[in-house]
Amino acid sequence: MEINPAILANKVSSTLSPPITLTRHSTIEGDDHLIYFIAEHTSYILRVTKPRKDRGYDGAEMQMREKAIREVVRAGYESRGLPAEFIPQCVYSFPVSEDGVHVASLERKLHGVSLDDVKDIKEKTKQEFIDLLTVLKNVDISGIISIGVKVPDVEMPELNTLHRNAVHAWRRMIHEGGLEGVIDAGEEDAESLFERKTAFIDQIQGIKEADSVLVHNDLKGEHVLVNKDTGKFTAVLDWADVGLGNPAIDIAGMVLTIGTQAAQEVAVAVGYSRETILQGIILGRSGCVMRLDERLRGIDTMSPQWLLRAQLKLSLE
Repeated sequence: MEINPAILANKVSSTLSPPITLTRHSTIEGDDHLIYFIAEHTSYILRVTKPRKDRGYDGAEMQMREKAIREVVRAGYESRGLPAEFIPQCVYSFPVSEDGVHVASLERKLHGVSLDDVKDIKEKTKQEFIDLLTVLKNVDISGIISIGVKVPDVEMPELNTLHRNAVHAWRRMIHEGGLEGVIDAGEEDAESLFERKTAFIDQIQGIKEADSVLVHNDLKGEHVLVNKDTGKFTAVLDWADVGLGNPAIDIAGMVLTIGTQAAQEVAVAVGYSRETILQGIILGRSGCVMRLDERLRGIDTMSPQWLLRAQLKLSLE
């Protein structure tokens, strides 16, 4: 379905004063939403759900869940006396298509610097991650489930298989020169570097998986904005993939965003076990190797190569 900006603008004008001029910004879109800026109201953005073949639900369900989860997370912060203004808020939503595939949400625009562009992670940023994971670990979602909001289970990849595939992908990229910017030019035995950095996988064989918690499920630098001077969160974006899953999933995201050492410090402070943390490190490193390999082979055509290389390099430090 082709989205007509004029129809969107007409709908938005029922909430914001006209005229309404919408400009799509595809360069900042992910897999889940079209993004429109509003020329006359720069404090707002319009998000419209995209169809995805790998999703077992439509845009209407995703939008309802995302909105409900963000409200629950915000309440979790406020119950601890913590500010929650960095959690996005929907001020108006409406269906764009009758089939429920496309649903629009008008939201207040949040500003800040992407963590992908921050070289030195401040202690305040680590504390913000501690607060976030603590809230996600303890938040009660029974209320929203009781009113019909479906919270999916997030599947944890089988780590041995993922790791084995990542080892093969790493070797392939070494031979094809695909790891430029990830490994140093003078690195000795670069072919075995990834295996050495993940050799501790033997320590987590057969362990009991951690109890499921609410996971953001895409907790990477492009979705976390901070104040560049203080390190304080100014936005945690894109809750479209949220669900119940192994906390190692969000630990993996932190490994790619703030590095392994900082991610470990955060996870320990939140109370996660050594085994869960090691799972997160394996998942973060192996998953990133696979994504870079898929990007280089043309399977993934969207992810920026520079970002995948930067994430992988950071995760291996």
